Amino acid sequence: MQTISVKYLNATTTKGARVKATTTGGHSLTEARDYSLEFSQQAARVALELKHKMEWFSPMVGGHTKDGMVFVFTKSEYEIA
Repeated sequence: MQTISVKYLNATTTKGARVKATTTGGHSLTEARDYSLEFSQQAARVALELKHKMEWFSPMVGGHTKDGMVFVFTKSEYEIA
């Protein structure tokens, strides 16, 4: 099962702050931090862009972690209740 993790990257001397989404398999998408949005809004948007790039079509849900956010599929062969 694939997931998408999203984290905030601090500004450096050469780049501004960014938001990076990464799949479990190592594919990623990074964009400049958009301060007109809450972090969770931008994280969801970047995760959705990466999901489309990967051509994944199942619904996903997200939640906060200590490092940012993680998005997982809502339908799985391993369901727990």
